[in-house]
Amino acid sequence: MAKMRIQNHTTLSARYNGSLTIAVDGRNEPEFVAEILKGAAMTCTAILETPLPLVTTIALESDRVTYEISFSTSSIASSGEARSQMFRQLYKRARPGPHLSHARPIYFFGEEDFVDRLSVLEPLSAEEKAKLRAKIVRRHFKDGEELLVQGSKLESVQFVSYGVIQGARQVADGRVLKSVRLGPGDFFGEVSLLTGVAAGSTLTAITPGVLLGFCSEDLKPILVSRPELVESVSNAVARKQNLFTMLDHVAIQGMPIEQHDLLSRIRSFFNLHV
Repeated sequence: MAKMRIQNHTTLSARYNGSLTIAVDGRNEPEFVAEILKGAAMTCTAILETPLPLVTTIALESDRVTYEISFSTSSIASSGEARSQMFRQLYKRARPGPHLSHARPIYFFGEEDFVDRLSVLEPLSAEEKAKLRAKIVRRHFKDGEELLVQGSKLESVQFVSYGVIQGARQVADGRVLKSVRLGPGDFFGEVSLLTGVAAGSTLTAITPGVLLGFCSEDLKPILVSRPELVESVSNAVARKQNLFTMLDHVAIQGMPIEQHDLLSRIRSFFNLHV
């Protein structure tokens, strides 16, 4: 008992200081890993924005490096949800398969593999994905930089390699609502990539980071040669669009986006006349 950690939960402050230990494959650069771990923690709604999460290296072994992520929650009751959110966020940036088994450390996949994580591109062949990889553009962003303005045309998809981005959306009655934060492994712009519609949110960086992306013109030759892909990708786009409808519904009555509307928009945008 003398060696046990004792924490008093009856003090005036209900804030709880928790931690999570993660073993990461030694092939990942420690500096790169620290950015991903901190960014992942900052996107979790159960973790307080202040104080900022802290990442420290606590062990170095032959095949792995062990990190401890320290964070604060509003109470001890929400600490479990904070850890669950962390694991879900890290999975977006980790390679699937045996790397996530209990016996092995997790491995954060390279930037060239992000195309395989984009759900709207699942119907594409390996050769078609390889063509898109060759078109990837890498963009560094700074803290406070406005990456996207609501109503502007993006016509590209962007993958957050690392860094944290805050979304905000102005609804029909003029109010501006904060939306979810985007962190390592998240995407934005899938809808604009396939339909050319204006951005539904304003995105502002709250940490430095890196975006990876490609534009509609890079995807067009593939869809022209295989127009049957349009119907496959439209399902994922419909789900993305309805997220915006749900956000607006917090303040006003919204209308759902219909699947057939998206199909016609995508075909029109890429001039795929059937």
